[in-house]
Amino acid sequence: MTKVQDILDYMCKLSVVCDDGAPYWSSIPWAADHGFGIIRVNHATSEEPGVAAMSRQFPEVNFHHIPQGARYRLVSAH
Repeated sequence: MTKVQDILDYMCKLSVVCDDGAPYWSSIPWAADHGFGIIRVNHATSEEPGVAAMSRQFPEVNFHHIPQGARYRLVSAH
């Protein structure tokens, strides 16, 4: 698991993290409190394009790509 606090050692101003490695209950509030920008993406959403590309790039390897898509939807009161 990547600690957002450790990313600051690289002098970054923004971090793109995945929801399986940056817990929303600790990393996201910590970053907000310290003025550090975070873009947090869903695990399947972040990996699926790469898996699909690997299945085309390496036809000799038996890949079985199962499209996931986003398993959530955004709801707004507006």
